[in-house]
Amino acid sequence: MSILFDYLIDVFPGARFTNTVRRIGHIARTGNSELRLMSLHCIASMMSVSDHATEAAQKNCESWFLEIDNNPLEFLLTISKNPIMEPRLTVLRIYMGMASQPWAQKVCSVAEDFSFSKINW
Repeated sequence: MSILFDYLIDVFPGARFTNTVRRIGHIARTGNSELRLMSLHCIASMMSVSDHATEAAQKNCESWFLEIDNNPLEFLLTISKNPIMEPRLTVLRIYMGMASQPWAQKVCSVAEDFSFSKINW
């Protein structure tokens, strides 16, 4: 994970960090275009853990993902359909970060409407 990410975990431990993740998700949904994009970049950084990450790091990543929105996959799929390329590419970075994580593979496989074929890259 990044140095900034490690810093944020130290500064906002536990519930405070969870509240921060919820706020980032809220900004990604309701902020102006620039703030939404910055929030999506932040989410992409949170989801990008090493292939050799500890089980605790992967559990943290999963819990943060679930705090982004009530239905985070649907939220990301909606952004993936955005006609503007930059948010779509940032969501692709989020998907790429999630792809190697077992919890994310399970979440995506059981989601009813989630399919990469629905995304017009």
